[in-house]
Amino acid sequence: MTSVFSLDPPSNASKVNMDSPSTLISTLGSQNTQPIGLSEQQPSSQSPIAPLADNGWVLCSWQGELKGVVSKNRYFGQSHWMNYVAPFQSIQRLVLHYETNPESELYDLTNKCKVASRDIKVQEKILPSIASHPSDYVPPRETADKLLQSYIQNFEPIYRIIHIPRFKREYEFYWTNPRISSHGMVTRLLLMMSIGAIFQPRQEAILLHSSALQWIYVAQTWVSTPFDKYRLTIEGLQIQCLLILAKLTHDVDGDFLRASSGSLLSTAMHIGLHIDPELHGVENISAEDIQLRRKLWTTVIELVAQTSIDSGATPLIRASDFDCKAPLNVEDVDLDQDAAHFLSTVQPPHKFTQSSLQIMLASSLLLRLEIIAFVNDFRLDSNKYDRALSLAKRLTGNCALNSAAFREFKESSHSPTDFQISMIELLTHQYIFALHYPYAIKAKTDPALYYSRKVCLDTAQFFLQTQDNAYAHLQLWGGGVFRATPLKAASFIGEEMLYQIETDTTFFSREKRCLNTQNELRTYIECYLEMAFDRLKVGPTNIRPYVMVSALLAQIDATSDKLPVQERVLARIRNDLASCYEVLRGRVRERDSSESNNTIIHENDMGADVGTLQDILATRNTWLDVDQLPEMDWWLLSGDMDDFS
Repeated sequence: MTSVFSLDPPSNASKVNMDSPSTLISTLGSQNTQPIGLSEQQPSSQSPIAPLADNGWVLCSWQGELKGVVSKNRYFGQSHWMNYVAPFQSIQRLVLHYETNPESELYDLTNKCKVASRDIKVQEKILPSIASHPSDYVPPRETADKLLQSYIQNFEPIYRIIHIPRFKREYEFYWTNPRISSHGMVTRLLLMMSIGAIFQPRQEAILLHSSALQWIYVAQTWVSTPFDKYRLTIEGLQIQCLLILAKLTHDVDGDFLRASSGSLLSTAMHIGLHIDPELHGVENISAEDIQLRRKLWTTVIELVAQTSIDSGATPLIRASDFDCKAPLNVEDVDLDQDAAHFLSTVQPPHKFTQSSLQIMLASSLLLRLEIIAFVNDFRLDSNKYDRALSLAKRLTGNCALNSAAFREFKESSHSPTDFQISMIELLTHQYIFALHYPYAIKAKTDPALYYSRKVCLDTAQFFLQTQDNAYAHLQLWGGGVFRATPLKAASFIGEEMLYQIETDTTFFSREKRCLNTQNELRTYIECYLEMAFDRLKVGPTNIRPYVMVSALLAQIDATSDKLPVQERVLARIRNDLASCYEVLRGRVRERDSSESNNTIIHENDMGADVGTLQDILATRNTWLDVDQLPEMDWWLLSGDMDDFS
């Protein structure tokens, strides 16, 4: 197994080419011998296309260098976080010897953190048995009302999934007799509540976390049940969308969300959402249903795009594969009117409605799919700077239009919340960062690329600006874009600080202007460290992001003050590991104390007791299982390729 942070001479399978548009380029070389497909293209002396083997299969359709990273038999395109670890390589060089030495303090502290992390994950294991009806998991109405409202207020305006008035009617009916409501309706409710739990006050969100995981598990079981034709419905598709969002907000199954979005896309196309009913004259479909299908299709493509950029993969669909229009700018309540009245309720673009935010995202959706395909194309020669600039210019123009619309909305009585604005900006600006990053890291040696460096620095600072409480909670518990984007931003700012120190030392000799710039950049890294440490206190238990960025800051300080870098970095890592261990052990003790007098008893379908917590932990399903971390140093990836971020 190879460390992602290794600075040793690269093998043929992971060669780093510093002269290419990315500093993290991997090649397959002579090891690329597995057949991957058929081709009618004939080889030529000027083409990198491989010749046909005797059996007619092309050994590899591309024989040149790759953009991205190959690790553990998996390929990660340039938008994946593994392409952003360059600033930490010198730190790895310093500590690898100590961390792998069983006699060192670093080794001991690392293993203590691993053990504490495992203990927490064991405590978070959930009941494998499913009750006879999902309504058995619904909390009292007061709690359910609050969690549902939090979801509708925060996430539903961005990812349109339900028709709000219709679902509220179903919700009211549910409370008249919970047992007669459909499994699908209750499953949607559980997922909306799991997302809404993120936005509760911090202590309440901590208490709700285990319940939220249980609700996700119940929904996953429903989706995974074979031979259920009811999944091929609008309601089934809504559940799949909500399940992906719930996993994303609770950092569950990060490695598999792209596969889930692929299944989601297949289901959506199977029931024809990609075809616009109005364009093709589909009969017997109401204006309300047309709008619902458009909203749901837009959300499906948004989730496909997001999971693609998170996983460093090309999108699963092209613009030519669908013609479904964006939703109309209309309030949900107006969809209940007859067709003639409904058309008169459509609002102009400057009027804010429940559909406005999704329309904003939809306006750049095709462009963002194009950007993902460009950034994550594995062929090295696809990395054309002119095209990157062109794509970035188009998306920047779209972002400017969104900003103008937000200003106009603010002047009206009904406007988006700060959280919703932050979400729209995050979901669009991450593509600008991904476009420019491969060139920004080369700007040190190529002044022609300075513009990309400046754009990445500005965008990184934007990502780490102080946000409202709802957005901060997503960073504490969320996965994917909510977890990786702040880490990418902090690592780039750290690399920029080191570069400025080296440059200023050589040419400007620590001018006051340079020191002010350094202090300003430092505040962003400190902001990230505060968030990452808080995340350890309540959310996922991975210590690496916090320790790595903190060590990077120690390297920056030592370099700036002309002090021994090695001593400062090692001392910082020892202190941080000790602090992380205390936090993790505190979580274990707190959970042990709260559970010592509690026995978890549930009734299964046969009416028998499921048993105590110990029984549950011994028999639970492997889904959401604890990571079986191998005995290796903490710089290596575990089985979860998302483990670092």
